[in-house]
Amino acid sequence: MQTTMPINFAFSKWSKAFIVFTVATWFALGFNIPVLRQVLGFFYISFVPGLIILRSLKTKQIRLPQIILFSVGLSLASVMFIGLLLNWILPLVGISRPLTTFNVVLAVSILEFVLFLRGRLNISTNSILEQMKFGLNKSLLFIVSIPILSILGAILVRSGNTSLLLFTFVMISALFLLITFGKINARLYTFAIWAIAIALLFQTTLVSRYLNGWDIHFEYYVAKVTEINQYWNSAFMSTLVGPNNYNTMLSITILPTVYSTVLNLDLFYVYTIIYPLVFSIVPLALYLIYDAQLGSRVAFWSVFFFMSLSTFYITMTYLARQMIAELFFVLLFLLLFEKGKGSSSRTSGAMMIIFAAALIVSHYSLSFLGIFYLLFFSLAFIRESSIRSSRLYVVLFASIAFSWYIFVSNETPLISLASLGKSVIVGSLQELFSAETRDPIILSILGEGQLSSLVVIIGRMVFLTTTVLIAVGFLKSLLLRKEMKFSKAYFAASFAGALIIFASVVLPYFSGGLTISRTYQIGLFFTAPFLVVGSEFLFQCVSKLKRSIFKTRWSGFSRTNLIGSVLLSSLLITYFLFQGGVVYELVGATPTSLSLTIDKERILRGGNIGLYDAFTFEEEVYSARWLLDHAIIGHTSEGSKLFSDGIAAKQVLASYGMINRANIAVLSNNSLVVANSCIYLRSLNVVYGIFEDDSGKPRNSTEFSKILTWTDKIYSNGRSEVLWSPIDLVP
Repeated sequence: MQTTMPINFAFSKWSKAFIVFTVATWFALGFNIPVLRQVLGFFYISFVPGLIILRSLKTKQIRLPQIILFSVGLSLASVMFIGLLLNWILPLVGISRPLTTFNVVLAVSILEFVLFLRGRLNISTNSILEQMKFGLNKSLLFIVSIPILSILGAILVRSGNTSLLLFTFVMISALFLLITFGKINARLYTFAIWAIAIALLFQTTLVSRYLNGWDIHFEYYVAKVTEINQYWNSAFMSTLVGPNNYNTMLSITILPTVYSTVLNLDLFYVYTIIYPLVFSIVPLALYLIYDAQLGSRVAFWSVFFFMSLSTFYITMTYLARQMIAELFFVLLFLLLFEKGKGSSSRTSGAMMIIFAAALIVSHYSLSFLGIFYLLFFSLAFIRESSIRSSRLYVVLFASIAFSWYIFVSNETPLISLASLGKSVIVGSLQELFSAETRDPIILSILGEGQLSSLVVIIGRMVFLTTTVLIAVGFLKSLLLRKEMKFSKAYFAASFAGALIIFASVVLPYFSGGLTISRTYQIGLFFTAPFLVVGSEFLFQCVSKLKRSIFKTRWSGFSRTNLIGSVLLSSLLITYFLFQGGVVYELVGATPTSLSLTIDKERILRGGNIGLYDAFTFEEEVYSARWLLDHAIIGHTSEGSKLFSDGIAAKQVLASYGMINRANIAVLSNNSLVVANSCIYLRSLNVVYGIFEDDSGKPRNSTEFSKILTWTDKIYSNGRSEVLWSPIDLVP
């Protein structure tokens, strides 16, 4: 007779902590205890599910940063897919609002307890929390003070004081120098990187009471529609290519709805606090990748350079879906580069599939670029049977992507991809050497256009210097592969990144889907370390030349190393201060940062109309909410519309007016404003008489003088207005 071994149900400290935390979270949610609900709910959604999944996957001992990264990534992925299952299954049994707090928490709790029991009963799995030991010292206190100062500084900006925020940039520069010259222990590098990332991101998101940026306004709209209905309608905008691309991304529909309902938090705070917190760990993942290739010191320099690019902490905070997608992207490649190191092949494979699927439902453009990266990764091992499975991931990744984009997204992401491809091919054949087809940022960097001041010229030279150093480092690594420490897998990915940057500069319209700054940032993921490689190579060449000329030798290699560190540090800090807009603000040049510029009119006077468009004035919010409260669109007669310029239609009218883009017409010199239609005027239109079309091209209000003259003003607050047309009007 076969006997079974009794299972030991004794609870470990880890098990008891999990149970206590879960009960405390339920208590906070059930009684809606302020602060406690938000704090415990955040960890319950963002960290605990992934931590349980790690245990259930029988993960081997891994470092604390990896625990945090994989736990957050697996948590967000599981929450999105649990929400998707609830959204599909519950309506079949008569539950029309599947994304309520009760439904979501119950589903997440069931998953956590099932996986918890599986992981707890695995006696070979040690507690992965044993590594969480911290020692309090001066260095740690200094690091912690930086994000605190940044948060306080951002809040002070609302009252018209930027001094503390400017000082935060000084503190970050000081921290960089302390680490560069060995004054801070290498064990604190990861924490320092996270602190810098948090400080930079929050100095952008917390300076205003309203949403700033571009895409985030429509991302807020689709999230709000999902939150109000407690249901994600994938067919809501299925016939509109652009809007449907947003609506079919779970990162800005289901995920923010879950956060908002479970945490009882307005979506504004989800996008300005929760998402930046999640995104702040992306540099941490990059540090682990770089560290495995070149060591901790070079890895820190490389990550600092990556974070210094204003796209990381300014542009990305205006793109909620890409913040989430970049986390899954970097985790996917962290696993690919470390496959077989610290976790079983089966475990890594399972997590890679989860992260790939999560990336696909988070951002379609980055998914396509992810496939491009994976193709180069797999080609690097085309003759090695040990890594042939990587090609299977490419096929699986592409299959999941095209299945989602065809059957769920109604093919609109593929239509966008085909349209971009056609523009690139046709543009490359017809307008390859035409300056008019280049992104304005590229023209500015290359010196085209107006040189407003010496500081602008210096800023361009600093940026060009970093770009040249990246190119030098990449070419050196390519030509002297045997001397370099880069693994074949990493070099393959970096080659793909270099091609992306090169194509965005050379090929017309290539960066049209993401803009040049976002394309450059994606290419920089695996090319950032080449800045350090290129700098070291050029410094060594100059050093050898100097010794040859003067027929002398320096006293030692350490001195050479010190001089090189000083030069590289000077370049990186200068680059950091220019990218952050600190230099431009101190010398009174054209502003490049909304956070550091109190007088927003100075942005427009300097000619940076794009940055001015990113700012949301309070009066614009009030007028958009007035439209929402008075249901102007719903009460107008058949055939009437709401007219506005191209920027308002995509931004404030979507987020704060909650008006469907299909119900807004962009005012042009061909517009027919039918009777009973309304015209929304934002700050730029009212104060400066400038209108912008869909592409952002400015037009003078005199083009619409007839329309504006024959309309009645039904709302005004001095900076924004709503006009009503009593008759049919044409320009």
